[in-house]
This record gives sequence, C-alpha cells and structure tokens, in this order.
Amino acid sequence: MDEKKISFKTKALISFLILIAISSALIYFSKNSIKNFLEKKILEEVSKKLNRKITYSDIDYSLNGAKIKDLAIYEKDGSNIFAKAKEIDLKMDFKKLIKEKKDFEIERLSVENAEINLIKSEEWNFKDITDLFSDTSKNLSETYFIKETVFTNSDLLIKNSKSEYLFKNSDFKITHAKNSETFNISLKTDSYINLGSARIFFKASASFISEIKDRINKIDLSEFSLSEITYENLKAEKITSRFYIDSLSKEIKIETNINSVYGIKELEFFKKANEAYRKIYSKDINLTEPKNLNLKFIRLGKIISLDLESDDFSVSSKIDLSNLTHLFVFKSSKVYLETKSGLKNPVIKSNLSESINREIRETVIRYEETVLKFAENFDK
Repeated sequence: MDEKKISFKTKALISFLILIAISSALIYFSKNSIKNFLEKKILEEVSKKLNRKITYSDIDYSLNGAKIKDLAIYEKDGSNIFAKAKEIDLKMDFKKLIKEKKDFEIERLSVENAEINLIKSEEWNFKDITDLFSDTSKNLSETYFIKETVFTNSDLLIKNSKSEYLFKNSDFKITHAKNSETFNISLKTDSYINLGSARIFFKASASFISEIKDRINKIDLSEFSLSEITYENLKAEKITSRFYIDSLSKEIKIETNINSVYGIKELEFFKKANEAYRKIYSKDINLTEPKNLNLKFIRLGKIISLDLESDDFSVSSKIDLSNLTHLFVFKSSKVYLETKSGLKNPVIKSNLSESINREIRETVIRYEETVLKFAENFDK
C-alpha cells in the first residue's frame, strides 16, 4: 500500500515538474516570439518605413507590453539624433496583435526623459514622416491607434529661421478614442520663446481639447496659466487665460488676466520717454506699476484686435490685414495717444512732446512686426 502511495506521489511530482517545464517553455518561446516581433516586425519595420536609423540598448518584454531603453531615432541623413528617450513603456496585447496581424493598438505609451528636435531649414526635418501618413488611405487614428500617451520630464525644440520655441522639463498627456479627431490634452512645462524681436521665458500649465486631422484644426483651451514670466526687463507673477483657436476659419479668441506686473520703468522705451518728459516738465513720469491687467486678443479673418485695460490706463489696437491699416489708441488720466495709418508708417497724434511721439512710433512699428510674424506663422 505504501509503495502504491509512493508511486502515486512520485507520478504526481513528475507530472507537476513536467507541467512547470512545459509552462516555462511556453513562456520562454512566447517571450522570444514577442522579442522577435518587437525587434523584427516593429522596430525594424518602423526603421525601414521611416527610412531612418533606429537604435536602442535593451528591450524588456512580456505578453502585456514592453519597455525599450535608450531609444534613438536619427535624422534622415543619419547625421544627428531627431528624437530620443531614456525609456519607452508600451502597454498592449501582443498575443492579439501577433495572432490577428492587426494595426497597432496601444493601450498606453509612456515616454520618460525624451528629447525631440523639430527644425526647419528649407523644409521641416519631419516632413518625410508626415508624408508617409498622407500616402495611406486610412486616417492616422485608424492606422496607429494609441489610447493614452504620456511624456514625463521631456524636452521639445521647435526652430525655424524666424523663431525658436523650447519647452523644457515637460509633462504631457494626451488621450482620445479610436477613429476620433478630438484629443484631450494636459501640459506642464518650462518655456522659452524667441520671435526675433521678442524673447519670452515662462512656466506653463494647460488643459484643453483639440481637433486634429491633417493638422491642428481647433484648440479649445479651458485652463491655462503661466507663472514667472520674463520679457526683457518686464516680469509678471502669473497669467491666467482662456482661448479658442480655429486654424481653418483663421479665428482666435484669447482672454487673459495678468497679476502683479513689474519692470515697466526698466523698459528702454519707458526710460527714453521719461527722459524726454523730464526735459519738458522737470520731473519723472508718475507711473504706478499695475496690479492687474485684463487683455483680450481676437482675430477674425483679416482683422486682428487687442484690448488691454488696467486701473490706470487702456490700450486698443485694431489691425486690418486686408488693407494693411492700424488703429492704435492709448488713454490714461493725463495722456491721450492715437495712430491711424498704414502698417509700419504710424502717424502719431497725442498731447505729448514730439520726441516722445518718435519713441512711441518705433514701439508701435515693433508691435506691428510682431503681430505680422505671428499671423504669418499661424497661417502656415
């Protein structure tokens, strides 16, 4: 009886060990299948499709996803890195994907410590990539569907011959449903913008809804805030804003509140105006830096308008791109200023001296140049 029991126990143990061996083998071959799928089907096929060199240091994989370490995508000529990331974490059902040979369906794409460089010389350095999507009969969201994309502590550089945008230490999240052109987006970043005539530093956070197909068509931003803003010697503690952009109808609506502005007296324009004022009145301009500013910026078709109000003054600007004219009005308790003329040739009417009017004229021209550059970039 004992021998039978021992024999039964022995058989049970052997069966259990065989089961473990078979399971281990299945897991091993499954993981190797996934590894081959990742390296051969995905990474090599993507590299071949993009016609760009792709490198990585390691892949950690499972049936439910994979982690790719030190991924780098090179420029088309292979000279420099176009984009890289310390780690990319993919959450997806590889078994289903391998079995059914479906298009990519990724539940979550998480990217850490990425650096992306979008640069334009004669053309953008990613044009060949976007051209690939325009060649297919499917929409982008039907071909490569990613339910949720998250970037953590990442940098983005956008640069052309006229402007430069750098977003550092950025956290970015985007979600959307399959076959949808509507995306929910949240963003937090440290930013630097160089528009040639204007250089701006700020921290930003935002939450908005965007409609994207071939390009960004609409943005409806319900929550947007900037802090620690610096423009030349001008600083502001915080800016809160709401805006709506429709690139198809060329429509922009922005409403902004600015808290605690400092440094107006340090601006070169104010120093020159104060110097001229002192020669006439033997005293400095009595200016109290505003605690709050309310700004409204609207573009409807060819009309670009700006209204700025504080406790002490108001500014109104209306540029008509159809006939290249500009109406600019400044009002305060003691000063009235108006220009109504062609762009880049303002005729000043005010109760100020001629020397101050000349400085104001140069400032208005610089503002017009900035607006025209903005309109040109937006239209592209």
